[in-house]
Amino acid sequence: MALRQAISSAVRAAQPRVAMHAQQQPRRAMSGNTGVHKNKFVEEWSGRREVTEKAFRLDSKTVPQLGLWLVVPFSIMFYAIKAEQVTQDTMAGKNGDLADRYF
Repeated sequence: MALRQAISSAVRAAQPRVAMHAQQQPRRAMSGNTGVHKNKFVEEWSGRREVTEKAFRLDSKTVPQLGLWLVVPFSIMFYAIKAEQVTQDTMAGKNGDLADRYF
């Protein structure tokens, strides 16, 4: 009896102990039990967005594109808004040099 207890305690001591947090946790379903699955394309896009500052390179190809996308749309919006303001002032009967009134 004593030999059996000594052997069982030696076997228990020799077995690796796994911490509770290291054990596999049961996988929970997203949004309850609705059967929703992750979209791999959305996950890939979000992963790329997270590392944009590491993947972006400023070189001779990206500088013109950056300038194009930063300057052209805002210039078009500025001149369209300016033309609308001049038109509204003319219709309201305001006098003065309307061309130089807004920059």
